[in-house]
Amino acid sequence: MKFVLVVNRPQNREPVVYARAASIQLKRLPGYAYFVVNLKRFDKVHLGLGIRSYRNKITVNRTDENSLAAFAYLVGDSILDVNCERITDVQVLQKRLIDSLVKYGACNTVVERAESAIAIHNTRVMSNFLTTTATTDPTMPVDVIGIAQREIVRHKANQSKTTMKGVYRHVEPAKDYGMFVFFI
Repeated sequence: MKFVLVVNRPQNREPVVYARAASIQLKRLPGYAYFVVNLKRFDKVHLGLGIRSYRNKITVNRTDENSLAAFAYLVGDSILDVNCERITDVQVLQKRLIDSLVKYGACNTVVERAESAIAIHNTRVMSNFLTTTATTDPTMPVDVIGIAQREIVRHKANQSKTTMKGVYRHVEPAKDYGMFVFFI
């Protein structure tokens, strides 16, 4: 019986060297793998990367099919830096990635990927949280916005006229006469 074993080794990944880990103050968590992903621009191939930020960590929540990101990232990966610069803001990451790909035709990022069962579970929970919050937040009705704007204007106009008044009142504790408590 013959069989063919195909091993797919990504050529766009390499280990994080000590100097780079130190420069971005990388703290390795148990259950996660850390590596550098090298992205190279190709004509007519878009980046195709959807990202979200939560607690100063940028997480991949979508990759488009046949895009640069599809061959580099998995949903749930965290992107920690771009070209040796620590990044915690979505807009900054997008700008750095696009600028580098346009100017130099390439860039690289440090990626944190869950490997252990617990880390994968935590990543799935976070990924579900990030995708559901984007679609479940209701839009603010126009009349509510108008009411809020009027109240803000009214509050600012009366701000200097009002004085703060305490709401705390001292109440005497109840007297205890054995088994019964009488309120006088």
